[in-house]
Amino acid sequence: MSTIVDALAQQFHLSPAQVEGAAGSLFKFAQQHAEGTAFQQLIAAAPQIAEWLNKAPDSGHAGGGLLGGLLGGLAGESGAAGAAALVATLEKSGLNAQTIAQFVPALLQQLSKHVDPALLNQVIASVPALKTLTEGGAAGGLGGVLGGLLGGQ
Repeated sequence: MSTIVDALAQQFHLSPAQVEGAAGSLFKFAQQHAEGTAFQQLIAAAPQIAEWLNKAPDSGHAGGGLLGGLLGGLAGESGAAGAAALVATLEKSGLNAQTIAQFVPALLQQLSKHVDPALLNQVIASVPALKTLTEGGAAGGLGGVLGGLLGGQ
């Protein structure tokens, strides 16, 4: 699956280490919040994810800082709050909000070429923050999440 890393590194002008760290952060968040056994099935189907998990930057507290901690505490209750916490975590890999908005769907699309898309969708559906970032959700996707946090500015 290094083709996924290479493709995303080229598409987003990132180093392979940044891609692996961001992917690891995303999947570590999913691992912590996924319901059922779908995530473990995903790792079995795509062992590279386990390697990415090990390359995720240390997230410290839920997203770093007071705001990240507060948002992380709400992650299970609100897709938008969880998405904001996930964005804060992904920023530790050196990605900005604009890149994250494009990177997350691109990563999941690339991964769906290598694993059963139904399994991947099951994981996404069980993690409200991922669903918010990939489908837009009621909050309008990442733009809605960030707009809500910044007061629409």
